[in-house]
Amino acid sequence: MGIGSIIAVERTGLSRIAWKFTLPRTRAALRQRRRRGLIIWWPVTVAALLVCGGLRGFADDIGFPVHGSETEHSLFGFPTLWLQGHIYTLWPWFFGWASALIHVSWFPVPWAAALFISWRRPERIGSFFRWWIVLNVGVLIPFALFPLEPPWMAEPGVSRVVVETLHSRMDDPNALAAMPSLHVALPLTIAAWFYKDRWTLPALVMLSYGGLVAFEVVLSGEHYVIDVIGAAAAAGFIYVITSLNFRRLLSAVRVLVLRQSVSGKRGPPGPAGLSEPAFSSVPASNVIPEAAVSRAGASRGGS
Repeated sequence: MGIGSIIAVERTGLSRIAWKFTLPRTRAALRQRRRRGLIIWWPVTVAALLVCGGLRGFADDIGFPVHGSETEHSLFGFPTLWLQGHIYTLWPWFFGWASALIHVSWFPVPWAAALFISWRRPERIGSFFRWWIVLNVGVLIPFALFPLEPPWMAEPGVSRVVVETLHSRMDDPNALAAMPSLHVALPLTIAAWFYKDRWTLPALVMLSYGGLVAFEVVLSGEHYVIDVIGAAAAAGFIYVITSLNFRRLLSAVRVLVLRQSVSGKRGPPGPAGLSEPAFSSVPASNVIPEAAVSRAGASRGGS
């Protein structure tokens, strides 16, 4: 047996050993083309979200004026103070730990949804991650233009329930990135994606979870009601944008531009509002040739 044959046998043995340590479902998944996009979209999304998180930390350093609770008070009064005074005080231990669990669950829940989609409909993971990335990129604009102090920072008497319950600090590189609430916007965006993809049950689950998070962030003093409304608007905007048929819109714009150019080439209308010369509608048979007119004039002059 030659050296080449020995190397081939060793490679075959190593491949078989590695293959045995691989789960059967994983081996079957890698054979399918529709699952190969997972290899690209997962690392791309993680990298994109890390970049957005870093930019979010610098959004309040641009220099726009910082806003307080005046907008919330003018529209809705003092909802956080009311909830903490009438709801939270009824059972502080329960509402404190419920708020903490809901607040912390926001971090693994979207990734659990991504794993679920990767398992059931891996060919759609690219669309799901694109919605997620667009949301994180889009909210950087209001974070920079409208830095907002959250209730626990701007309103006297408001307790930061989650921090007090966990007895620990919540280090946020940009506490002024509150409008819109990303805590609420992400579950609502995921719910909108499920609904558009005709997954009714997951859409309802995520919508209910988003509503629960919305109540929690207002109760715990992390966000205003206007932040929740802004989050719903952000999710709705992404849904509308992705529902538009841009090819049809571009074709309609092209047709409109062509019509405008054609009407511009025709020139302005003639006198008395006529778009054509006055005698253009006279039949050609009724027009007297110029040569016949000249001959008639010559014969009259001769006589």
